[in-house]
Amino acid sequence: IFALIGDTLGRGKRAMGFSVQSIWKRVPIVIAPPLGGYLLAHLGLVPGMRVGFGVALLFALAAIYLQSHFYHAAPPKREEQREPIRLVWQLMPEALRRLLLADCLVRFGSNLAAIYVVLWVLNVQEKTPLEFGALISLQMIVAIAGYLPAAYLADRGGRQPFILATFAFFALFPLSLVALPSRWLFLAFVIAGLKEIGEPARKARIVDLAEEAHRGRVVGLYYLIRGLVTIPAPFLGGLAWQHGTNWPFVLGGIVASLGLGLYAVKPNLSGQTA
Repeated sequence: IFALIGDTLGRGKRAMGFSVQSIWKRVPIVIAPPLGGYLLAHLGLVPGMRVGFGVALLFALAAIYLQSHFYHAAPPKREEQREPIRLVWQLMPEALRRLLLADCLVRFGSNLAAIYVVLWVLNVQEKTPLEFGALISLQMIVAIAGYLPAAYLADRGGRQPFILATFAFFALFPLSLVALPSRWLFLAFVIAGLKEIGEPARKARIVDLAEEAHRGRVVGLYYLIRGLVTIPAPFLGGLAWQHGTNWPFVLGGIVASLGLGLYAVKPNLSGQTA
């Protein structure tokens, strides 16, 4: 998707392109969680999970069929040469490396808490599976509502404010979960939806900074590093959970705040002029 948007859309349309793609991805998430909660509430945990997995498998097979029959990748324009990771790293601009470092901290903090959100809502806040599904749908609705306006402004006024906003909401979400009383828990999921407000701008910024001739490798290395760095986070979050159910969320917010601060402290070093 990065190569497709980078090659077909100009610099001033890339955030909008990523926004449209993100909206299509999230529309099903608005519908599916309440349905899953309904299955669990009316069929029981194990039967409901089995039915849910069966439906998910059918949709996955349908997606594989559609992908294989209706999408045909263009042949490469030239023979690809293998390049060592060290060389690809050197091809990554300094501004992109700084964004990567900040992104790693933000995602590490997010993953410290992410898989424990459901435990917090169901076990600590004592919400029902259907209520949790509704909260996830609310999160997706807020995210979808913010995509297009934010992308329009990011393409015309600069990516920096929206990337900073996304990092700020990533830091605020886990803290809001433990700070808000149960009756106001929905506000935390509004904040969770706002985490997406700058994601198209961040992705567009990656494409902007990656040199066209090496874009695929640079983007791939960016996500490889980010993925590897965040692998230990859920395990460490589990250790924190054993010492207190608040701790994964507090630590997650703190670590994500470090990423926000790193990217915000000197905007000019992030390669942004607006």
